[in-house]
Amino acid sequence: MEDSVSITRSFLIMARESARAGKDCAQIATGLSPRALERIAAMTLDEIEELARSMGGVSLITLRLDDAALDRLASLPPSARGAYAVSVLAGEVA
Repeated sequence: MEDSVSITRSFLIMARESARAGKDCAQIATGLSPRALERIAAMTLDEIEELARSMGGVSLITLRLDDAALDRLASLPPSARGAYAVSVLAGEVA
């Protein structure tokens, strides 16, 4: 359970910082809607901590690639994986 809290906390902090830096990149980085990003950007660290601890071990993070994209990603050389993932995920946002 503590791992889930830690992962959720880290994700929310990353989402908050990404949202504060720029919403377009934040959407690609997190997969969250502009409204969710606005809400998270306004959260304090205490609010993030409270939310992460109150989830009861449920993760807010999901894998955003379908089976075919995940298989393709795994088959690519490591140097090509980042660009491929961004191109797939950017297509989700557009």
